[in-house]
Amino acid sequence: MPRFATPDQPNAPPFMVWNLDLNEDGTTPREKSFIRLPSVLTQSCAIRFRVLIGSTASIETVLHTNYPLDGSAYERTKFHAKKFNFTNQTDLICEFRIQRPGPYQYYVSYKTLDADDAADNCEDVASHDDAIPTVERIYRDFKEHSTPISYFLVDPQLTLAGQHLPLDGIVLQSLSPKWLGLMSDWSPHFAASHTTGYNMLHFIPMQQRGGSDSPYSLYNQLELSDDLFAKKLTAKEKNVKLRETLLEMTHKHRLLAVTDMVWNHTAYNSDWLSSHPEAGFNLENSPHLRSAYELDAALSVFSSNLVDYGLDRMVGSVEDVERLMQGMNEHVIEPLRLWEFYAIDIEAAVDEVGDAWDNAVDAQTTVSLEDKQALDSLSDDARNEWLCTYAIGNRSHALSERRGRTIDPLRTAAILRTLLGAEGTKDAALEQLRKLLDLINLPYYREYDADVVAVRKNVSERVKYERLDKGSWKYGKPVDSKYQIVDPLFTTVEPADPSLSDDSLHLANNGWIWGGNPLDNFAGPQSKAYLRREVIVWGDCVKLNYGKRPSDNPWLWEHMRTYTLDMARAFHGFRIDNCHSTPIELAEYLLDEARKINPNLYVVAELFTGSEDTDRIFVQRLGINSLIREAIQAWDPKEMSRLAHRYGGRPIGSLAVDCLGEPGFFTDDEHGGTRIHGVVAPLNASLPHAIFFDWTHDNETPAQKRTMEDALPNAAIVSMTACATGSNRGYDELYPKHLNVVHEQRRYAVLDDPLSVGIGKAKARLNKVHSEIAQYQEVHVHHEGEYVTIHRVHPVTREGVLMVAHCAFNGASENAHFDNPKLYGTSVTPDFAFRLYSASELNQDDGILHGLPSRLVELDSPEIQQHSDDHGQYTELRLPGGFGPGSILVVRTRLVGFKPNLDWKIRTCADEAASKLSLGALNVALYRCDAEERDTI
Repeated sequence: MPRFATPDQPNAPPFMVWNLDLNEDGTTPREKSFIRLPSVLTQSCAIRFRVLIGSTASIETVLHTNYPLDGSAYERTKFHAKKFNFTNQTDLICEFRIQRPGPYQYYVSYKTLDADDAADNCEDVASHDDAIPTVERIYRDFKEHSTPISYFLVDPQLTLAGQHLPLDGIVLQSLSPKWLGLMSDWSPHFAASHTTGYNMLHFIPMQQRGGSDSPYSLYNQLELSDDLFAKKLTAKEKNVKLRETLLEMTHKHRLLAVTDMVWNHTAYNSDWLSSHPEAGFNLENSPHLRSAYELDAALSVFSSNLVDYGLDRMVGSVEDVERLMQGMNEHVIEPLRLWEFYAIDIEAAVDEVGDAWDNAVDAQTTVSLEDKQALDSLSDDARNEWLCTYAIGNRSHALSERRGRTIDPLRTAAILRTLLGAEGTKDAALEQLRKLLDLINLPYYREYDADVVAVRKNVSERVKYERLDKGSWKYGKPVDSKYQIVDPLFTTVEPADPSLSDDSLHLANNGWIWGGNPLDNFAGPQSKAYLRREVIVWGDCVKLNYGKRPSDNPWLWEHMRTYTLDMARAFHGFRIDNCHSTPIELAEYLLDEARKINPNLYVVAELFTGSEDTDRIFVQRLGINSLIREAIQAWDPKEMSRLAHRYGGRPIGSLAVDCLGEPGFFTDDEHGGTRIHGVVAPLNASLPHAIFFDWTHDNETPAQKRTMEDALPNAAIVSMTACATGSNRGYDELYPKHLNVVHEQRRYAVLDDPLSVGIGKAKARLNKVHSEIAQYQEVHVHHEGEYVTIHRVHPVTREGVLMVAHCAFNGASENAHFDNPKLYGTSVTPDFAFRLYSASELNQDDGILHGLPSRLVELDSPEIQQHSDDHGQYTELRLPGGFGPGSILVVRTRLVGFKPNLDWKIRTCADEAASKLSLGALNVALYRCDAEERDTI
């Protein structure tokens, strides 16, 4: 081969070794606490952990991971050990091939000396002279240390029509099955979605619905809804039909399928609750809810009897709400005497301590010398506080019964004898006790007062929202047994077995808490959320009580396991509904079971935790592949640009895999230590992967939140982000309002030509571009007034796609200022440009869902001019005429004279070419550029 000749670039992607450098103490760097390994169908890879020799964690270092190194079935709690090995004079590494997707855990163990032990042994080395060699003696003092558990997540390998579908190439559309009609008629809808450029469909739950008719309130998790089929079928026959339909959808229309999994609650009228009330939080397994239940029941009676109390059933003003709250205080709060759940019953406690005084003459001997000394050392408030704590002892209380809070009579009698001395009488002791109990009860009464204030506030705010907000379903409705003052927090079911106790039949409904910690169970004994009315309740759903493990509620865990496996057999992925409130131990278990059937399960979740650190906990433990993010929540173009930048890609010109990867090899222990040559690249820190929606089924439409015209720029910005993207059926058709999944009964229109409806033609082009540029990982987002510009660039070929969107938020200007982009050394080719206008025709009301009248106009191509300045040749992009609010354009870019194999040429010949350069020459070659040289002039 001639000198400096470049070998041919291989066609197949190289074997990738993803390297993670651990800290000196063996822990994972904090900035890399989330580790995600991309999974490519045609590329093998391994993960390598590296520790520097001489670091604290470099002695007998062992990696422990629940990734099944021996090829066995995955078990979350089973860890496999693999020793670190020397590779050179500076590194210890532990590496293994990645052959299956999913979430995995690891930690590192090693031998180390405590600081004190190390100092002692240093003295031993200097002074000891015994039969045991010094080094061996020191080694015996070494102690094993283990790091905290860390996580890594391997992406699933999704395929469509035999081709790999990267996560960043996903274009998903949500559908409501009950608006699709009979399952046998779904094929035209699939064809429309495919034509519009979608490659994945998300189905809102299609199981039998409960009494509210909400698809998220499931009556029977194990059976599909009857209204999806033309005739009565068994549950098994329905599942067969579903799988057949989805197989046709995948092979004929090239669409993958995802469905919602609703694990956290069930419909209030689910038949199986009558047989298994232990599946919910009832007054038998959760007695701490009794006070909340009594308040809830009293509010229900109050709602039915308003007229008897002289109150108006119609609430139309803030003054009406205040009168209602006064009535609630008089007829609910005060008669309930809820303070009895908090305070100690003084008379009962006095009687018990009196009996203990009479029956335990030597009770004073139970007060330890240590306690006596502590008592003698205190005075005034500190002494009283100590006495209160001593009298209560270790007794806990959770508002589970009236007069349930008690003191320990024997301990109390003993401490009273100690206080009064040998001459103390019973009457004096009991009089002292009454004063002590008043002190003990004081904080409990204060707690009760604070909780009542919270009850009044939360009920009042809820009534104002539901009765005075025109968008609420209770607006204009009377307060009565059907439209209660507030929705009930509890459901009472009919028993299937007469032997079931009444307490077991009162079940807590599900809901959510504004600003609550998703890792806390708000129905647990540590919470008063139900009593304080902090739960924003879903009255049609009963919250399920799983516990921490299958043995805590065997029937319920097995029921949900069956439901999960049925769906894993039919769908390519899950969307976990209400993930932030689903017990994380349950979700781990069910997803582990689902991945046994479908290892490449794609998992999406909505997480409203308000904390990226908390999000990361769910992502790591559950193996969530994409978190749902919502573009429609942006309030102006600047926020829109921030979201687009936040949820995908890295800056253009970043030093990433393509620059930092270096030739290396992987030692394959499974095949006798064979060396496999490839590329070793660092694992970079990253956010959890996102699926960015232009509109979800929970959002208001662009016409409601902004303007109808903004539907197009909003969709374009989402399509240009370097992540998965999502939309909802009706967005492209420009539905005027958010559709209520409970009450809406109209059906989707069958679209023979979806490209002629709404923004269909533009959306198809945008979706196609998004799928094509999944590997264009470098991104530049620019915001300027009403405009957002996004440029996506391939890290190797340097080909790019640039999009300009003129946002149409309320108040947008037709002629807003825009600085024409200048692209140096770049050729530009127009692709497409559109503008969305509203139209004046009226919609029809024929029982079919239709969008707003509109016109989608193709704009002229942007004017492309060539210029030069001191920095060189550049291309200037000028917006076409009529590029007002609701307009977008897309162009293709390419670096002039750039050769895509330049990186390969440099890598393969760099060593030889630079072998005779001096250090000074290397400095010039590596660290100088034109801009820096000009700065020194």
